[in-house]
Amino acid sequence: MDVISLGKALQAIKAIKELNDVIVAPQAEGRFPTVQARLDWIEGQANLLKVLGSKSINLEDGVFENMEYAAGALRLKAGKDVIGGLTDVARTGIPSASASYIRDQDQPISAIDGNSNTGWNAGKVDRSAWFQVDLKEIYEIKTVKIISYAMSSGDLYTSNDGVNFTKSVSLVPGENVLATPISTRYVRITNLNTDTQWTSIISLELYANAIIKSYAPVGSWTSPIIDLGEGYLNGKAIEVISSISAGTSALISVASSADGSVFGGFSPISGASIPQGRYLKVKVNLSGPPAPDVERKLDFNQSSAENTFAVDTFSIADGKLSLKTGIDLTTSKATLGAGVQFTAVIDRSQFKSIEKVSVK
Repeated sequence: MDVISLGKALQAIKAIKELNDVIVAPQAEGRFPTVQARLDWIEGQANLLKVLGSKSINLEDGVFENMEYAAGALRLKAGKDVIGGLTDVARTGIPSASASYIRDQDQPISAIDGNSNTGWNAGKVDRSAWFQVDLKEIYEIKTVKIISYAMSSGDLYTSNDGVNFTKSVSLVPGENVLATPISTRYVRITNLNTDTQWTSIISLELYANAIIKSYAPVGSWTSPIIDLGEGYLNGKAIEVISSISAGTSALISVASSADGSVFGGFSPISGASIPQGRYLKVKVNLSGPPAPDVERKLDFNQSSAENTFAVDTFSIADGKLSLKTGIDLTTSKATLGAGVQFTAVIDRSQFKSIEKVSVK
Protein backbone atom coordinates (compact mmCIF):
# COMPACT_ATOMS: atom_id res chain seq x y z
CA MET A 1 0.00 0.00 0.00
CA ASP A 2 1.50 3.31 -1.04
CA VAL A 3 2.23 5.84 1.68
CA ILE A 4 1.97 9.41 0.44
CA SER A 5 1.75 12.86 1.92
CA LEU A 6 -1.48 14.71 2.49
CA GLY A 7 -0.77 17.06 -0.43
CA LYS A 8 -0.12 14.13 -2.78
CA ALA A 9 -3.30 12.43 -1.56
CA LEU A 10 -5.41 15.45 -2.41
CA GLN A 11 -3.83 15.65 -5.85
CA ALA A 12 -4.53 11.94 -6.43
CA ILE A 13 -8.17 12.29 -5.39
CA LYS A 14 -8.54 15.20 -7.77
CA ALA A 15 -6.90 13.14 -10.53
CA ILE A 16 -9.28 10.22 -9.94
CA LYS A 17 -12.22 12.60 -10.15
CA GLU A 18 -10.93 14.07 -13.40
CA LEU A 19 -10.24 10.55 -14.76
CA ASN A 20 -13.82 9.59 -14.04
CA ASP A 21 -15.33 12.80 -15.45
CA VAL A 22 -13.20 13.20 -18.53
CA ILE A 23 -12.16 9.70 -19.61
CA VAL A 24 -14.02 6.93 -17.83
CA ALA A 25 -17.52 8.34 -17.91
CA PRO A 26 -17.68 9.11 -21.67
CA GLN A 27 -16.22 5.71 -22.54
CA ALA A 28 -17.80 3.66 -19.77
CA GLU A 29 -19.72 1.47 -22.18
CA GLY A 30 -16.50 0.42 -23.90
CA ARG A 31 -14.25 0.08 -20.84
CA PHE A 32 -16.56 -1.38 -18.19
CA PRO A 33 -19.36 -3.89 -18.69
CA THR A 34 -21.59 -2.07 -16.20
CA VAL A 35 -21.82 1.22 -14.32
CA GLN A 36 -21.30 -0.72 -11.08
CA ALA A 37 -18.00 -2.04 -12.40
CA ARG A 38 -16.90 1.54 -13.12
CA LEU A 39 -17.83 2.59 -9.55
CA ASP A 40 -15.98 -0.39 -8.13
CA TRP A 41 -12.86 0.67 -10.02
CA ILE A 42 -13.04 4.24 -8.67
CA GLU A 43 -13.57 3.00 -5.12
CA GLY A 44 -10.61 0.69 -5.46
CA GLN A 45 -8.36 3.56 -6.55
CA ALA A 46 -9.46 5.64 -3.58
CA ASN A 47 -8.79 2.75 -1.19
CA LEU A 48 -5.18 2.65 -2.36
CA LEU A 49 -4.66 6.04 -0.70
CA LYS A 50 -3.48 5.97 2.87
CA VAL A 51 -3.12 9.53 4.09
CA LEU A 52 -0.47 9.98 6.75
CA GLY A 53 -0.27 13.71 7.36
CA SER A 54 -0.08 16.15 10.24
CA LYS A 55 -1.53 19.53 10.95
CA SER A 56 0.43 22.06 12.96
CA ILE A 57 -1.70 24.25 15.21
CA ASN A 58 -0.88 27.96 15.40
CA LEU A 59 -0.89 28.76 19.11
CA GLU A 60 -0.96 32.51 18.47
CA ASP A 61 -4.55 32.33 17.20
CA GLY A 62 -7.63 31.29 19.10
CA VAL A 63 -9.64 32.31 22.14
CA PHE A 64 -7.60 33.12 25.26
CA GLU A 65 -9.05 33.19 28.77
CA ASN A 66 -6.44 34.10 31.41
CA MET A 67 -3.80 32.66 29.09
CA GLU A 68 -1.37 34.18 26.60
CA TYR A 69 1.11 33.19 23.92
CA ALA A 70 4.67 34.17 24.88
CA ALA A 71 8.16 32.92 24.02
CA GLY A 72 6.74 30.32 21.61
CA ALA A 73 4.41 28.68 24.13
CA LEU A 74 1.05 28.91 25.81
CA ARG A 75 1.18 30.02 29.43
CA LEU A 76 -1.06 31.36 32.14
CA LYS A 77 -1.43 35.11 31.88
CA ALA A 78 1.27 36.99 33.75
CA GLY A 79 0.18 39.23 36.58
CA LYS A 80 1.94 41.93 38.53
CA ASP A 81 5.34 40.98 39.91
CA VAL A 82 5.40 40.53 43.69
CA ILE A 83 8.32 42.07 45.55
CA GLY A 84 9.62 39.74 48.24
CA GLY A 85 12.16 40.23 51.02
CA LEU A 86 15.90 40.74 50.61
CA THR A 87 17.70 37.69 49.27
CA ASP A 88 21.15 36.85 47.90
CA VAL A 89 20.45 36.92 44.14
CA ALA A 90 24.05 36.00 43.30
CA ARG A 91 23.35 32.41 44.46
CA THR A 92 21.12 31.79 41.41
CA GLY A 93 23.32 33.73 38.97
CA ILE A 94 25.84 32.58 36.37
CA PRO A 95 29.45 33.31 37.45
CA SER A 96 32.44 33.85 35.17
CA ALA A 97 35.93 35.31 35.42
CA SER A 98 38.75 36.63 33.27
CA ALA A 99 40.95 33.78 34.48
CA SER A 100 40.91 31.03 37.10
CA TYR A 101 43.43 28.77 38.79
CA ILE A 102 43.46 25.15 37.60
CA ARG A 103 41.97 23.56 40.74
CA ASP A 104 38.25 22.78 40.80
CA GLN A 105 37.72 24.59 44.10
CA ASP A 106 39.14 27.80 42.60
CA GLN A 107 36.55 28.16 39.83
CA PRO A 108 34.04 31.09 39.71
CA ILE A 109 31.11 29.02 41.05
CA SER A 110 32.98 28.62 44.34
CA ALA A 111 32.54 32.32 45.13
CA ILE A 112 28.74 32.24 45.13
CA ASP A 113 27.97 28.75 46.49
CA GLY A 114 27.73 29.82 50.13
CA ASN A 115 30.77 27.73 51.12
CA SER A 116 33.37 29.91 52.83
CA ASN A 117 36.00 27.16 52.56
CA THR A 118 36.33 27.64 48.80
CA GLY A 119 36.36 30.61 46.44
CA TRP A 120 37.44 31.98 43.09
CA ASN A 121 41.17 32.40 42.54
CA ALA A 122 42.78 34.09 39.52
CA GLY A 123 46.02 32.14 40.03
CA LYS A 124 48.18 35.24 40.39
CA VAL A 125 48.27 38.83 41.62
CA ASP A 126 46.38 40.70 38.90
CA ARG A 127 44.37 43.85 39.63
CA SER A 128 43.02 43.82 36.08
CA ALA A 129 41.42 40.41 36.67
CA TRP A 130 37.65 40.46 37.07
CA PHE A 131 34.90 38.30 38.53
CA GLN A 132 31.39 38.57 37.13
CA VAL A 133 27.86 37.34 37.89
CA ASP A 134 24.99 37.33 35.40
CA LEU A 135 21.87 37.65 37.57
CA LYS A 136 19.71 36.61 34.55
CA GLU A 137 17.36 39.55 35.10
CA ILE A 138 17.56 43.09 36.41
CA TYR A 139 17.57 43.57 40.19
CA GLU A 140 17.89 46.55 42.50
CA ILE A 141 21.08 45.68 44.40
CA LYS A 142 21.02 47.18 47.91
CA THR A 143 23.86 45.44 49.75
CA VAL A 144 27.12 43.83 48.60
CA LYS A 145 29.01 41.45 50.88
CA ILE A 146 32.49 40.47 49.76
CA ILE A 147 35.20 38.39 51.41
CA SER A 148 38.66 38.05 49.86
CA TYR A 149 42.15 37.08 50.94
CA ALA A 150 43.92 40.26 52.11
CA MET A 151 41.58 42.47 50.06
CA SER A 152 41.66 46.15 51.01
CA SER A 153 39.52 47.59 48.21
CA GLY A 154 37.86 46.86 44.89
CA ASP A 155 35.49 48.32 42.30
CA LEU A 156 32.00 47.21 41.28
CA TYR A 157 30.98 47.67 37.65
CA THR A 158 27.46 47.10 36.33
CA SER A 159 25.81 46.44 32.97
CA ASN A 160 22.42 45.45 31.59
CA ASP A 161 23.77 43.97 28.32
CA GLY A 162 26.93 42.22 29.51
CA VAL A 163 29.05 44.30 27.12
CA ASN A 164 29.07 47.90 28.26
CA PHE A 165 30.09 48.22 31.92
CA THR A 166 30.08 51.32 34.11
CA LYS A 167 31.77 51.78 37.46
CA SER A 168 29.07 52.11 40.09
CA VAL A 169 30.77 52.02 43.47
CA SER A 170 34.00 51.17 45.28
CA LEU A 171 33.97 48.29 47.74
CA VAL A 172 35.65 47.46 51.02
CA PRO A 173 35.86 44.01 52.63
CA GLY A 174 32.72 42.84 54.37
CA GLU A 175 29.25 44.38 54.06
CA ASN A 176 28.75 47.35 51.74
CA VAL A 177 25.30 48.93 52.19
CA LEU A 178 24.71 51.05 49.09
CA ALA A 179 23.44 54.58 49.66
CA THR A 180 21.44 54.27 46.44
CA PRO A 181 20.32 50.87 45.13
CA ILE A 182 21.92 49.88 41.81
CA SER A 183 19.66 48.55 39.04
CA THR A 184 21.60 45.96 37.03
CA ARG A 185 21.69 42.49 35.54
CA TYR A 186 25.46 41.98 35.34
CA VAL A 187 27.82 42.67 38.26
CA ARG A 188 31.58 42.71 37.71
CA ILE A 189 34.17 43.03 40.49
CA THR A 190 37.65 44.18 39.46
CA ASN A 191 40.64 46.23 40.59
CA LEU A 192 40.91 44.09 43.71
CA ASN A 193 43.77 45.32 45.86
CA THR A 194 45.03 42.16 47.59
CA ASP A 195 48.58 43.35 48.14
CA THR A 196 50.84 40.34 47.45
CA GLN A 197 48.10 37.71 47.75
CA TRP A 198 46.66 36.15 44.63
CA THR A 199 43.59 37.95 43.34
CA SER A 200 40.59 36.06 44.71
CA ILE A 201 37.06 36.23 46.10
CA ILE A 202 36.07 33.74 48.76
CA SER A 203 32.45 34.84 48.91
CA LEU A 204 30.29 37.36 47.05
CA GLU A 205 26.71 38.04 48.10
CA LEU A 206 24.43 40.48 46.32
CA TYR A 207 21.25 41.38 48.19
CA ALA A 208 18.12 42.60 46.44
CA ASN A 209 14.39 42.22 46.88
CA ALA A 210 13.34 38.95 45.29
CA ILE A 211 11.03 39.37 42.30
CA ILE A 212 8.34 36.72 42.36
CA LYS A 213 6.46 36.21 39.11
CA SER A 214 2.72 35.88 39.50
CA TYR A 215 0.32 34.28 37.06
CA ALA A 216 -3.39 33.63 36.78
CA PRO A 217 -4.23 30.45 38.74
CA VAL A 218 -6.24 28.88 35.89
CA GLY A 219 -6.83 29.61 32.21
CA SER A 220 -7.85 28.13 28.90
CA TRP A 221 -7.10 28.43 25.20
CA THR A 222 -9.33 27.23 22.37
CA SER A 223 -7.92 26.84 18.87
CA PRO A 224 -9.54 28.11 15.69
CA ILE A 225 -11.37 25.49 13.62
CA ILE A 226 -8.87 23.01 12.14
CA ASP A 227 -9.82 21.64 8.73
CA LEU A 228 -8.11 18.30 8.11
CA GLY A 229 -8.86 18.63 4.42
CA GLU A 230 -10.71 16.85 1.64
CA GLY A 231 -8.45 13.81 1.97
CA TYR A 232 -9.34 13.26 5.64
CA LEU A 233 -9.73 9.60 6.59
CA ASN A 234 -9.53 9.60 10.39
CA GLY A 235 -7.75 11.29 13.25
CA LYS A 236 -5.14 9.24 15.03
CA ALA A 237 -3.64 11.37 17.81
CA ILE A 238 -2.71 14.83 18.97
CA GLU A 239 0.87 15.16 20.07
CA VAL A 240 2.03 17.88 22.43
CA ILE A 241 5.59 18.72 21.44
CA SER A 242 6.56 20.66 24.54
CA SER A 243 7.17 20.40 28.23
CA ILE A 244 4.97 21.40 31.12
CA SER A 245 6.49 23.35 34.00
CA ALA A 246 6.69 21.69 37.37
CA GLY A 247 3.60 22.29 39.45
CA THR A 248 1.46 23.04 36.40
CA SER A 249 -1.27 20.70 35.22
CA ALA A 250 -2.67 20.65 31.68
CA LEU A 251 -5.83 19.12 30.27
CA ILE A 252 -6.09 18.86 26.47
CA SER A 253 -9.54 18.26 24.98
CA VAL A 254 -10.86 17.97 21.43
CA ALA A 255 -14.24 18.68 19.85
CA SER A 256 -15.11 17.46 16.33
CA SER A 257 -17.55 18.33 13.56
CA ALA A 258 -18.49 16.85 10.21
CA ASP A 259 -19.46 20.18 8.64
CA GLY A 260 -17.29 22.74 10.49
CA SER A 261 -20.39 24.37 11.99
CA VAL A 262 -21.94 22.12 14.59
CA PHE A 263 -19.39 20.75 17.08
CA GLY A 264 -19.82 18.15 19.78
CA GLY A 265 -18.63 18.71 23.32
CA PHE A 266 -14.94 18.76 24.23
CA SER A 267 -13.60 15.38 25.26
CA PRO A 268 -10.21 14.88 26.98
CA ILE A 269 -7.63 13.06 24.89
CA SER A 270 -7.43 9.46 26.04
CA GLY A 271 -4.37 7.58 24.84
CA ALA A 272 -4.27 7.60 21.03
CA SER A 273 -8.04 8.07 20.73
CA ILE A 274 -9.54 11.40 19.69
CA PRO A 275 -13.04 12.39 18.53
CA GLN A 276 -13.46 11.78 14.79
CA GLY A 277 -14.43 14.38 12.21
CA ARG A 278 -12.93 16.40 9.41
CA TYR A 279 -13.10 19.58 11.53
CA LEU A 280 -11.56 19.83 14.99
CA LYS A 281 -11.14 22.35 17.78
CA VAL A 282 -8.53 21.85 20.49
CA LYS A 283 -8.86 23.24 24.00
CA VAL A 284 -6.08 23.51 26.57
CA ASN A 285 -6.84 24.10 30.25
CA LEU A 286 -3.92 25.06 32.46
CA SER A 287 -3.76 25.38 36.22
CA GLY A 288 -0.67 26.61 38.01
CA PRO A 289 0.86 25.98 41.42
CA PRO A 290 -0.39 27.98 44.42
CA ALA A 291 0.98 31.50 44.65
CA PRO A 292 4.05 31.62 46.92
CA ASP A 293 3.72 33.14 50.36
CA VAL A 294 5.45 36.50 50.37
CA GLU A 295 6.51 38.41 53.44
CA ARG A 296 5.21 41.93 53.19
CA LYS A 297 6.18 44.83 55.39
CA LEU A 298 3.45 47.39 55.93
CA ASP A 299 4.36 50.70 57.54
CA PHE A 300 0.80 52.13 57.77
CA ASN A 301 1.95 55.56 56.68
CA GLN A 302 -0.54 56.12 53.83
CA SER A 303 2.46 56.73 51.51
CA SER A 304 1.63 54.22 48.76
CA ALA A 305 -1.25 52.14 47.43
CA GLU A 306 -0.12 49.09 49.42
CA ASN A 307 0.20 51.15 52.61
CA THR A 308 -3.03 53.13 52.28
CA PHE A 309 -5.85 52.09 54.58
CA ALA A 310 -9.43 53.23 55.01
CA VAL A 311 -9.71 54.07 58.70
CA ASP A 312 -12.85 54.88 60.64
CA THR A 313 -13.47 57.65 63.16
CA PHE A 314 -11.75 55.77 65.94
CA SER A 315 -8.59 54.57 64.16
CA ILE A 316 -5.43 56.23 62.88
CA ALA A 317 -2.59 55.17 60.54
CA ASP A 318 0.40 57.45 61.04
CA GLY A 319 3.32 55.04 60.83
CA LYS A 320 1.47 52.48 62.90
CA LEU A 321 -2.13 51.33 63.04
CA SER A 322 -3.75 52.22 66.37
CA LEU A 323 -6.92 53.42 68.07
CA LYS A 324 -7.33 57.11 68.67
CA THR A 325 -7.02 58.30 72.27
CA GLY A 326 -9.01 61.43 71.58
CA ILE A 327 -12.03 62.23 69.40
CA ASP A 328 -12.96 65.66 68.08
CA LEU A 329 -16.69 66.26 68.24
CA THR A 330 -18.81 68.61 66.15
CA THR A 331 -20.49 71.25 68.31
CA SER A 332 -23.45 73.51 67.81
CA LYS A 333 -23.38 77.11 68.96
CA ALA A 334 -26.29 79.06 70.46
CA THR A 335 -26.80 82.30 72.41
CA LEU A 336 -27.63 81.81 76.05
CA GLY A 337 -28.48 85.03 77.86
CA ALA A 338 -25.46 87.30 77.64
CA GLY A 339 -23.21 84.43 76.73
CA VAL A 340 -22.77 81.58 74.19
CA GLN A 341 -23.61 77.92 74.64
CA PHE A 342 -21.77 75.11 72.81
CA THR A 343 -23.45 71.73 72.60
CA ALA A 344 -22.02 68.35 71.52
CA VAL A 345 -23.71 64.95 71.55
CA ILE A 346 -21.62 62.03 72.79
CA ASP A 347 -22.85 58.53 71.96
CA ARG A 348 -21.81 56.71 75.11
CA SER A 349 -22.24 53.30 73.41
CA GLN A 350 -19.31 54.03 71.08
CA PHE A 351 -16.77 54.26 73.90
CA LYS A 352 -15.40 51.79 76.41
CA SER A 353 -14.67 54.62 78.82
CA ILE A 354 -14.55 58.43 78.80
CA GLU A 355 -11.72 59.83 80.88
CA LYS A 356 -12.37 63.54 80.38
CA VAL A 357 -14.07 66.09 78.17
CA SER A 358 -12.23 69.32 77.33
CA VAL A 359 -13.09 72.41 75.34
CA LYS A 360 -10.50 74.12 73.15
